[in-house]
Amino acid sequence: MAVYSYFLSKCEFVRTNLLKELFKSDIRGTGMVAGEFKNESTS
Repeated sequence: MAVYSYFLSKCEFVRTNLLKELFKSDIRGTGMVAGEFKNESTS
């Protein structure tokens, strides 16, 4: 039973880290898209 809870906590840890990374890259991606859009509209 202890192994099972350890496994669950590990999965939770990995999942939150993955979400954080996705969120970070998503922000970077949207920022780049917004920047390109701004450049297009000014020129």
